[in-house]
Amino acid sequence: MFPYLSLMWVSGKVTDEKLQAYVPKVITQEEKDLIVVTPQN
Repeated sequence: MFPYLSLMWVSGKVTDEKLQAYVPKVITQEEKDLIVVTPQN
């Protein structure tokens, strides 16, 4: 799920708040932190 959410983040289709809602059920806090430091288009 991490790769999918990363792509969604880069494309601007998911927000920081939505990603946080996936912690810890879908991704870890560390994975979420890695996603949000990636620049968005």
